[in-house]
Amino acid sequence: MQNEFESATQEERQSMRQTAEDVREQFASAAESAKEQIGAAASSMKEKARAMADDQKAAGAERLSGFARAINVAADQLQDELPQAASYVREAAAKVDDVSTMIRERSIEDLMHEANRFARANTVAFFGISLAAGFALARFLKSDAAGHSQPGSAPLPHMQPHPASEAASAPPERFAAIPSSQF
Repeated sequence: MQNEFESATQEERQSMRQTAEDVREQFASAAESAKEQIGAAASSMKEKARAMADDQKAAGAERLSGFARAINVAADQLQDELPQAASYVREAAAKVDDVSTMIRERSIEDLMHEANRFARANTVAFFGISLAAGFALARFLKSDAAGHSQPGSAPLPHMQPHPASEAASAPPERFAAIPSSQF
């Protein structure tokens, strides 16, 4: 009986080992499959992000080029009255156009590397440029949001004036009796 018990126990152990091995193989297979699917999805997202970044890079370069043309027009208008200033303005336009060309011709990776190099070499200047760019972006987004409102539609809640600011912009009551022509 002891022999039969040991034989049965050994068979059960072998069966459990085989089951554990099967579960490990299935788990490894599922993990590999998941890894491949995640890799494919990440690759697809990376390609989409790259295409979007390239589109934005091209649009930015075109905007800079248009800005350089506008600066040149301003220089032409200054030429008769202030020829020296017009010369400086043309130099600035040429620099902006050079930046536009650099952006257009370089890859995203090259531009990021150049920005990192500049940031490390000129920390204060990079911070100042980042700050100015942030203000410009906020102003652009604010004006863009105001420009996209539909005629007759109410402004967005965050764009409505605060009651305290309306009270502050209203003339004080003590001046209400004075005609505005006396100011």
